[in-house]
Amino acid sequence: MARTASQLEDLEMGNRGGDHHLEQSHSTPNPTPRRNDPYYAPRSSIFGSVYACICRLKDCCRKRLFGSRREIAEETASQQSSVIDADLLESLLDALSEDGAWEAFFEAVPGLCGSELVNPRKARLPDELRTKFSQALSGFLDRTFSFSSVTVRRHGRFIICLNAAHATLGFDGVSQILCDILSQRWPELLQSVEMGHSLRHWSNSNDERFTTDVRRIVAQIVVGVGERDDRWISLVKAEYDIAEHVLREYVGHGDSVLLSILTHVARQTVHTGSWTPWILSSLSEFSIRDTSPELQHAFCALWNGIVREAWNQKGPINIPVRILGEVCHVYIALHEGTDAAPTAFSASTFHFDPVLEQPWSYRLCNVSSHRQRLTIYTPTTSSLIVASLTELDQSLAARDLTLLP
Repeated sequence: MARTASQLEDLEMGNRGGDHHLEQSHSTPNPTPRRNDPYYAPRSSIFGSVYACICRLKDCCRKRLFGSRREIAEETASQQSSVIDADLLESLLDALSEDGAWEAFFEAVPGLCGSELVNPRKARLPDELRTKFSQALSGFLDRTFSFSSVTVRRHGRFIICLNAAHATLGFDGVSQILCDILSQRWPELLQSVEMGHSLRHWSNSNDERFTTDVRRIVAQIVVGVGERDDRWISLVKAEYDIAEHVLREYVGHGDSVLLSILTHVARQTVHTGSWTPWILSSLSEFSIRDTSPELQHAFCALWNGIVREAWNQKGPINIPVRILGEVCHVYIALHEGTDAAPTAFSASTFHFDPVLEQPWSYRLCNVSSHRQRLTIYTPTTSSLIVASLTELDQSLAARDLTLLP
């Protein structure tokens, strides 16, 4: 239904006079919709109500007034059209300026898009408006994370933006935000354990297509955070199912705990045959030279077992080879200057180089000092096992990798 001339006039006046609406909202806490109000128009009622809501938020009346305004808008619109008024939404995007108002608007978007009034499958925003909405989200996030620290308030704003992007822009919108994190557009996010917890919780409640990117972000947080406190241990335990006492055993010994995590996740990957790209490579960003010799020996034993698996693997997808390709830089660093160092590739070899896809590019560790008797934890039984060289070789060759942390 087309808007009347008076409605268009009121809308234009509203765009030029946001403060006037603010003053009105403060003086009339329980307004009755008038035909000339922009939120009364059948096709503009939804976002008109949001606009009225944002103005009231600026005056700290959001909780008191938003419910009644939205109820009125929904009651009116349910009798008319459920098509999004793109023009009014664009006007709303142009009108907002304060971050508090932006936060409230983005927080309201998923509820509106999920209501009976707005079905995103039937009412897709025009491409031009989608771009504008995406830019508004990005700008809001840039301002939110323009400080060096990531506070609880900023965690909340980030999740609000993910939900708003999911509701209006779909998979592509959320993926872009997650990719921005991985490309370190907001590097402080990768230093926040609480952001890791928040992202895991959000991912578990949403589209599983985001799981890979979220797991990569969590892996980078696990490796990048300097303070490995109880919350860090809680994140690692939840993400990788590692026994807490194993983490505490090594957490005070530099990067030893990271080598323990890498070895555990690589072992799990071989055991389950479920490989997620880039997780192991993200967990490999540490110096193995500064780790426990015991864990280095465990890593070498696991490496040899995976190499054997890669040599024997048949079929178009060789999961062991992909694992080796992601952790090979750790192996190279540990074996530099020894006879066990790779000859087919080096630390400077590009990740997508075809040589890394060839099983016979990988060599076994034959360094005697790396193949001592191992006293290692098993994460499932929480017990200690002393394994000889022969026992390890036999168990790995038989695909029994449960001895390794």
